[in-house]
Amino acid sequence: MRLPVALGAPIVALGVLIVALAPRPARAEDMPKALLPELIATEHALCRTSVGYGQRFVQFVDVRGDGRRGVLLDYSDAMCGGVPQSFCDGSGCLIRVYANDKGAWRKVYDGHARGWRVEKAEGKAALTIDGKRLGG
Repeated sequence: MRLPVALGAPIVALGVLIVALAPRPARAEDMPKALLPELIATEHALCRTSVGYGQRFVQFVDVRGDGRRGVLLDYSDAMCGGVPQSFCDGSGCLIRVYANDKGAWRKVYDGHARGWRVEKAEGKAALTIDGKRLGG
């Protein structure tokens, strides 16, 4: 079914906006190489056996609402010897967020949280962790 031309453009624009705001899952192998030493150190500190990562572990998100891709590591999707408890406690699971500053990665959040999402605020993407806007 074809949409009338008057409706087609706004619907396409809305679809592009939704895709731009949505976090993009990636494989752990897609994570920037500069972040790997900290990932390995976390594995050794919190898990003394094999670690497995699900599809939602590495997320590319607009961390600051500036349109640049940041990295969010969601340890609720990481398994230590088959169980997630090593990365989670009563306050939630470990979340780490990195912003890209001119090619260098800077950690902007490191803590436990029950959840996160990307919302639209003031016409831009806004990352919220446990209902609080990151950096806002």
